[in-house]
Amino acid sequence: MIESNASAPTGLTGTPRRVQTNLAFNASTYLGLALTIAFIVAFGFGQTLNSAVVHPKFTPPGILYVHIGMFSAWVLLLATQAALIRFNRRKWHRQLGFAGIALGVSMPVVGVATAILMAHFHAATGQPRGVSSLAVPFSDMLAFGTAFSLAIYWRRNPAFHARLMLLASCTLTGAAFGRFPEWLVPNHFFYVAVEMLVILAMSLDWLSTRRIHPVFGYGLPSLAAIHATAMWLFIAAPPAWVTLAQAILGTT
Repeated sequence: MIESNASAPTGLTGTPRRVQTNLAFNASTYLGLALTIAFIVAFGFGQTLNSAVVHPKFTPPGILYVHIGMFSAWVLLLATQAALIRFNRRKWHRQLGFAGIALGVSMPVVGVATAILMAHFHAATGQPRGVSSLAVPFSDMLAFGTAFSLAIYWRRNPAFHARLMLLASCTLTGAAFGRFPEWLVPNHFFYVAVEMLVILAMSLDWLSTRRIHPVFGYGLPSLAAIHATAMWLFIAAPPAWVTLAQAILGTT
């Protein structure tokens, strides 16, 4: 069941009550999850790195390289911050956190801009994709932005902050899972893989705390709802969403 005692937040805009000490995320487990996310990203994007980035048939817009650099930096930052906590370098962790805030604030803006410009790029190079597919990167940025914002709001509550940062990072793995070989992640099942990653984190957390922390208890179903909506918009392509997406792209 979801822990609802002193660890539960008073609301999305309220200050959470103090979390019990035994609900702190195990530092070694957290570092292992951060490294797992780094591996997922490296393996997934490694499948298309040469053809899409290193030796592309057509040179993509420069913002793609900015996007790659920023999102790679986020994953490295997550692993570094987890290692600093694991080895009790909390002062360094706090100092590096300011860079993390600046990076995290910029990522949704760059992510949305990259999605729009890449849609134009694919159309111009004879690789058009349905405009409804914009739902996927937009939903990723919505999920990341929400979890990240809450993590910063509750940055003085380590138990909430750590789990929210981990959840935010998990939301970024969808694109990597989408590039996995189909025998590992079937087509259109990349969001299922993301949710399984969150369930893994929640399960490992439960093993040490014997509680489902509110971040996972509320975060996982919220993330699943965002994913389900995005996939419906992408696959079903309802006319209202297609019209809106065309307006965003300026193709109406």
